[in-house]
Amino acid sequence: MIRILSIFYVLIFMSACSSISYSTLPKLIKESIWGYPKIEVDQSLFLSKEYSFINVRINEKASALLTLYSIEDEKHKWIGANNEKIITHAKTGKILKTISLPNDISIISESIKIFDNSEGVQTKIFENPRALVFEEVSVDYLGKETIKFLDKEVVVDVFQERVFWRQLNKKKINLYYYKDSKIIRSKQNIHSLNGYFVIDYYFK
Repeated sequence: MIRILSIFYVLIFMSACSSISYSTLPKLIKESIWGYPKIEVDQSLFLSKEYSFINVRINEKASALLTLYSIEDEKHKWIGANNEKIITHAKTGKILKTISLPNDISIISESIKIFDNSEGVQTKIFENPRALVFEEVSVDYLGKETIKFLDKEVVVDVFQERVFWRQLNKKKINLYYYKDSKIIRSKQNIHSLNGYFVIDYYFK
């Protein structure tokens, strides 16, 4: 179902956005759609889109397409039809911040790089309920795997990110899939109450 943002929000958003022109903004917003339970992106849907977008599935229940509206400081900023925003690292696809989701997060210190096979601690803010969480993170390369993407079987490199929330005594595993060193899919658990986000990345 397509939903148009309010005029009030559009005016605020236009004043803040530096990567697209004002004339293209209404069209960009219309390209963001919300579906239930799952949106399947095939070659036809991909070709029909003018802008880069992501397909986000939460616990395989709700599904949304968010459109890329800004690239700055190695961050991709995506917007949905209902004001939802997800900010990801431009190279790794890692979710750095969410806005207007039921349980938002924001990473305020990111020390771990996916490609470095490294380990360390990063600081994250959970919202609803609000909490400061320290994540113990380690990254490993798992090898190559074949997945289906845009109606084709593609061979990807898979990285595993192991996360331990010490305050909550919970462990999670996130997965990142790269084709020719470019992110095309990820599975990330970013908040203790949200479950897994499965994201497919479609770049124009």
